[in-house]
Amino acid sequence: MDHLVKAECVDTRTGKRYFVGDPFPNPTAEQLVRLSSAGCIEKEPIVDLSDKAVADMSRQDLEIVALDSFMSHVQSLDEDRLRDMVEEMRRREADGADIDPTDGAVTPSFDDMTIAELKEHADKKGVDLGSATKKDDIIAAIKAAEES
Repeated sequence: MDHLVKAECVDTRTGKRYFVGDPFPNPTAEQLVRLSSAGCIEKEPIVDLSDKAVADMSRQDLEIVALDSFMSHVQSLDEDRLRDMVEEMRRREADGADIDPTDGAVTPSFDDMTIAELKEHADKKGVDLGSATKKDDIIAAIKAAEES
């Protein structure tokens, strides 16, 4: 079974370098003891959480799912948007502000979001979409609510 990499390490069997967040495939018993003791990989194997009810997830499970979701979002951004996001996060850190990956610093532009994502965003922000069903109408309703 795969184990989550917590710190950069190298598989001595293959010479492959693994980075934080990567799955480390099938470590030997000796590797598991050595690498988990050194804090390089999780002692417990990666578990598929896609079918697990959120209410039944541990704090660690929730963090893994959130980070996976965030990484998928970041990987979908074009390079310019990613630069903007990093600059904004650095500015906030320099100002002593908390960095919340769920706020506007990392929210994709509305144009990049699907209708389902827009509706979810509106729901989280408490925006009443009324009868809006088209993407442009949903965006307009969200922007109007944010301006008021």
